[in-house]
Amino acid sequence: MLSTAILAITIVVLILTYLRGKYNEYYWKKRGTAFYKRNKTFGPLWEYMIGERPLFQVFNELYWRYEKEPAVGLGSFDSHGLYVKDPTNIQFIAQTDFQNFNHRGVTVLEEDYLANNVLFLHGQKWKLIRQKLTPIFTTAKLKNMFYIIDKSAQDLIEHLKQHPEKLSGNTYENLSHFSTAALAAAVFGITTKSTFDSPFRVMAKQALTPTLYSNIRFAINSVSDKVSQALRLKFFKDQESFFIPAIKKVIKQRKLDNTKRHDFIDLCVELQNNGPMIDQETGYSMEPTDELMAAQAFFFFLAGVDPTTAGTFGALFELGRHPEIQKRVQDEIDAIFKKYEGKLTYDAIMEMKFTDCVLNEGLRLHPPIGNYTLVTHIQKGGAQFKKEQFQVRLKNCDIELIPRQH
Repeated sequence: MLSTAILAITIVVLILTYLRGKYNEYYWKKRGTAFYKRNKTFGPLWEYMIGERPLFQVFNELYWRYEKEPAVGLGSFDSHGLYVKDPTNIQFIAQTDFQNFNHRGVTVLEEDYLANNVLFLHGQKWKLIRQKLTPIFTTAKLKNMFYIIDKSAQDLIEHLKQHPEKLSGNTYENLSHFSTAALAAAVFGITTKSTFDSPFRVMAKQALTPTLYSNIRFAINSVSDKVSQALRLKFFKDQESFFIPAIKKVIKQRKLDNTKRHDFIDLCVELQNNGPMIDQETGYSMEPTDELMAAQAFFFFLAGVDPTTAGTFGALFELGRHPEIQKRVQDEIDAIFKKYEGKLTYDAIMEMKFTDCVLNEGLRLHPPIGNYTLVTHIQKGGAQFKKEQFQVRLKNCDIELIPRQH
């Protein structure tokens, strides 16, 4: 009896999957849009889920396969997937019409505490938390936190002096150590003999290293948020037991000490002391609990580690290929260090114009983020009809490398 029920369910699922794939193909054909036919129901995310390639490589292949198309329809189970490639359309979606695209295509559970951060949330929650986090990114706040970055840089120099073999070792890993140390110190105000003693390095590596399970979890959430919620899939379950207690401990200690270190924890303490967070326009409110603050700190931490490492590595890679540019960068840095008597300050960094250009070029050639997802709902046929959900993927990687786009 049980085997019969399982067989029946399997057949129904396969039929629904097939029908959804045919519907996706018909939907985009009717609108004159190219359609990715390799997997009509799950799109390129199926290749990502079962393969070993990172997501940006999967989409890079798709980009060149449909080189002349401005957009490509993608398979998706309960929404309409669209891969946007044309730079003009990308700019319109990401900038001009951004108020309709603040959903990042990720749906999280309330009990997935660390996933309830400003990157994954949308709607009123996203707006309110974003408003409250904005002050930490002002010039004044960054200046106040610069001593933390400077200490991490000094620690990196000392670390490499003590381990000279690492100068010819894994450069990306060394940069990742620095990024983790600097971000951990900026978030938590950790004061150890060396920021490389931070226990957050292992956690960051664990959270950022893809596994088969994490790939499947992400793909399911992207293809169907309803299925993801039904399966109760959590993004950062393994990190909760370490990260949330750590944040609670630091916040509690900061309140007891009543000190200011100009870091992220200062902002958390300030928000909690002010009581409920309220959106003045809508009246929507949220309680700044330790768990909610931990989620924002987790985002601030992880979102900084990999992009910072990848961006720096890309610039160093290109400097290694162009020694004449490397010399100009070194000469500029030496001159400004001499002007500021060997001290690395915020103002000194701001004067390194050519170095800034080199970093920007490194980001252009090797962008840390290959593509990203935005979701919107479009009204169809008037108020009496339900809204259709569109999941839009925007292309970032390779666009800057195409001559016709310049």
